[in-house]
Amino acid sequence: MPYSTLTTISESPVNFEVIWAGSDDGMVHVTRDGGESWQRVSDELPQRRWVSQVHASEHDAGTAYVSLNGYRYDEFVTYLYKTEDYGQSWTDISGNLPEDVVNVIVQDPEKPDILYAGQDHGTFVSFDDGQRWHLLNGIPNAASYDMLVHPRDLDLVVGTHGRSIYVSDVEPIHTVSEHLEDEIFVFEPESVEHDGDWGEQDVGYEPPEMPSTEWMYWVGNEGAEGDQVTITVADSTGSAVAEINDTANYGFNRYSWDLMTGEDSYIGPGTYTLTFEINGATHERTLEISADNGGPGNWNQRMFGSPDEIDFEQYEEY
Repeated sequence: MPYSTLTTISESPVNFEVIWAGSDDGMVHVTRDGGESWQRVSDELPQRRWVSQVHASEHDAGTAYVSLNGYRYDEFVTYLYKTEDYGQSWTDISGNLPEDVVNVIVQDPEKPDILYAGQDHGTFVSFDDGQRWHLLNGIPNAASYDMLVHPRDLDLVVGTHGRSIYVSDVEPIHTVSEHLEDEIFVFEPESVEHDGDWGEQDVGYEPPEMPSTEWMYWVGNEGAEGDQVTITVADSTGSAVAEINDTANYGFNRYSWDLMTGEDSYIGPGTYTLTFEINGATHERTLEISADNGGPGNWNQRMFGSPDEIDFEQYEEY
């Protein structure tokens, strides 16, 4: 295969005369005068590797990020680098990423320390400019080949190999970047609309309607990996209607609750307090369960009932 192809090019949003280019022979060049002259700046980088991405920083003209791969050499090493001086020196920012090919690297448009990277097996986020990385859930274990953060909508858009395109709101990532050292931080839960058909089976060939809601929380203590998280759901009087246990992972966690408060009953409409506790540290959030008829409610809907409990309406004869 001839070494004659540019594989990636990136113009600095800070200074339009600064342009970065990478090629299939492992070379990275930069121009600081809009293309009139170019300087090779890749002598410190792994040689003769495919430059999969050059990303000009959203915040500083002299900063850029570069990923490379060694497919030609049957090499699956994590090559990920950063420069802050127009390529005169490079720093390895692969951190704790798994040993795997990096296909793409981008910087957050609002938070300069937040980076997003796509590998052959997963998509990752770093809150500290590449020192440590966290796997982003919700995206298949497939190669991420391209990504961007929409500057207006603040959505991370990820293009994968054969597994479609995924869009994720980065606001929670921005939020957790301010709570990295918290023992536990719970994201605002979405409200749930109560439905009297929960647990009911309309027709025999369809499964019953089984509701659920998902909560996301962050554990900022690496030493708490594997520890128990207790989630308490309490009503407006402070009485617990449900207590749930989960196992903590360092970083992002998700828990899906089936909205059941007992063996055969669902949570009813009302305002509830969620308390997440791990090793004595707690964080509370409010959970709203709205009534499906728009009115107030204060009862539990049971999954099963007895036929003789049915109340028949009485009609007057005319």
